[in-house]
Amino acid sequence: MPKGEIIPFPEVRRVPLTAVLERYGLLADLKRVGISLVGCCPIHKGSNRKQFVVDPTRSMWKCFSPHHDAGGGVLEFVAEYENVTTREAARLVAQWFAIAPIEHRTERRRKMAGERPSHKAFVVEDRGEGEDQGFWTKIGSAWPHKDGKGLNIVLAALPANGRIVLREYTDEDQAEDEKKSAANKGKRK
Repeated sequence: MPKGEIIPFPEVRRVPLTAVLERYGLLADLKRVGISLVGCCPIHKGSNRKQFVVDPTRSMWKCFSPHHDAGGGVLEFVAEYENVTTREAARLVAQWFAIAPIEHRTERRRKMAGERPSHKAFVVEDRGEGEDQGFWTKIGSAWPHKDGKGLNIVLAALPANGRIVLREYTDEDQAEDEKKSAANKGKRK
């Protein structure tokens, strides 16, 4: 990202911490304990296998070492691991996960803003037998490509694991989105 471009911090913060840990090759070193992932702290290279705890559902981490005692989200982890500022950490995460700077995205958003998406994009993490047993998280939307041969997919987050599923955007989805938009406009006043 060239200097002067605006880093989309809200989108960067939505990158799952597990995706960052996987990028560093650290995810395999952590053990699942309940809903948490636990292991040695990769930041200060600790040896206690229970001092580094990750909550993948909230994308948060904490090191319980008396010598380190730190924690936070994706940006705080990358900043600590790389020994850089939070801004530089955000720039790295945006680069790794192909999150465009705000100035590059505004033109595309204007073109699609008035159009209803044709699909919703979900990441599905399988939890058992059958498609309905998985954990579904909406991560974006899709619009028909101008040549009519595909879809433009806009993702707010990238999956760490699971599969991406596209579902048709229905009239009920449109009504729900309009209701949320009206509620957000009321909050801004």
